[in-house]
Formats: sequence, structure tokens, C-alpha cells
Amino acid sequence: MIKKLLLIILILGSLPAAGQVKYKDLFLTFSGMSETELKSTLKEYLAQDPDHPNANFRLAMIYNSIYKRSDPLTEYAFALANAEQAKLRF
Repeated sequence: MIKKLLLIILILGSLPAAGQVKYKDLFLTFSGMSETELKSTLKEYLAQDPDHPNANFRLAMIYNSIYKRSDPLTEYAFALANAEQAKLRF
């Protein structure tokens, strides 16, 4: 009975670690992604590891490029929101 309980605990303890994606595995797929796909992928990864410096920097660069492309007169709130997100990530 104790062996079965120990086995169940070991199996359940190893499941979350098996489901995590490493940044170096994601990095290889970045070149083939569009900006929106890259932004969503990085947000999903940062939900797992919020303090990863390269992922935060890359996401900040995406927000910065979106901010620079937006028109401040017609898309003021959108531009300001992207600038704030970029500032938070830098």
C-alpha cells in the first residue's frame, strides 16, 4: 500500500515538469512565426516563467514595434497601451 502511494506521488510530482516548455526549444521556432503568433507564444511562455529575461525583452520589442507603427491621432489608446506594455517589459 505504501509503495503504491509513493508511486502515485512520484508520478503526480513529475507531471507538471514534463509539460513545461523550455525557451531554447521555442527560440528555434520564432523565425517562422508572424508577430501576432510570436506575441501569443511568448505570453503563454511567460505565464510559466514570468522572470525570463530574453522572453520579456523579445515581447517588449514586439510591443515597441507595434507602438511605432500605430497612428497616435487615430489610435491613441492603442498606441499608449502598447507603449506602456513595452515599458513594463524593458
